[in-house]
Amino acid sequence: KDNQVQRILRRDGYEFINMGNWWEPTRINPNADANISGRPISEYMLNYVQLTPLRHFFPKDIQALCDLVEQQKAQVLKAVQSETPQFVFWHLFSVHDPYMYDENGNCFTGQRTDWNWKKRKEVYTQHINLTNDMLLKLYDEVQKQSTHDVVFAIQSDEGPYPLDYLADQSGYKFTQASQEDIDMKFGVFDAVYAPSEYNVRISGQATPINNLRQILSVMYDT
Repeated sequence: KDNQVQRILRRDGYEFINMGNWWEPTRINPNADANISGRPISEYMLNYVQLTPLRHFFPKDIQALCDLVEQQKAQVLKAVQSETPQFVFWHLFSVHDPYMYDENGNCFTGQRTDWNWKKRKEVYTQHINLTNDMLLKLYDEVQKQSTHDVVFAIQSDEGPYPLDYLADQSGYKFTQASQEDIDMKFGVFDAVYAPSEYNVRISGQATPINNLRQILSVMYDT
């Protein structure tokens, strides 16, 4: 939570906006100037509350995640219009469960327990396409409305779960996984936009951990 990027940028006058979801490590950052996470209690407490009548006040469903994404999109546009420079971190579900959107882009409310492998691949593909479309439109709005130069990085942490893992989560061993499973699970998306004068060059061999190193190196001429 006390990462060096936010320390450097906050030192130099940036506001830090943290946008998480139900995943506890990024839900709340105590160092952020604002947290847009959708719920005020920890994942542990939420799971406990689900066993009590209070669960109606803390929904844990796909609709709540869809609503949160809309709130976070609005926060991105609000941030880029600020006179104060902004560092916005957004943990957005896209490359693995839970998948939030149906083929029409509406919030998905169906049951997932009976999905076969073919269906899961279809849902994954449509969700990635819809997420890409949403991010491209948001990027266009950011460029249109921003009062500052914008650096826009999209990077994923992991790919979808392999079929054998879904069938036997406790017995599956990645140390014995096939190359196909490894490529699927550990392949990631990585894209960066920066103004041309920043001269940021992300090579095809780079992994997302290098993005902010390169961007900060250019910003601070180091």
